[in-house]
Amino acid sequence: MHFHLPRWANVVAFVGGSTFLFQQALKLLTSLTNRLLQYHDQPVWEVLREPNFKPDHSQGGRIFYSKEEIPYLTVNLAEKVGRKESSVLSSVRRLEKRGKVKEVHPGWQRKET
Repeated sequence: MHFHLPRWANVVAFVGGSTFLFQQALKLLTSLTNRLLQYHDQPVWEVLREPNFKPDHSQGGRIFYSKEEIPYLTVNLAEKVGRKESSVLSSVRRLEKRGKVKEVHPGWQRKET
């Protein structure tokens, strides 16, 4: 016995299957993009997670730092990681969205955990 589905059923099955595959591909692409961006942002995070203390005074060729933490400027971050300021600013904004850093005038600091 040979059974044939109506044409409309084939169309519905095709559209439903295609939609499902598209959604899965979109999830995979989004996940991959997020991982690549995290990898790209990692050097900026490595710098920001270390406190940036204000130099207090020097004595005998050594620099002593105060306990006052100062924010990193975007230009300083760019120099440290060897990227353009605009690229570093994009990374810092993504890190801010993830809750890792906060904007502190005139720069950026890690959020206290």
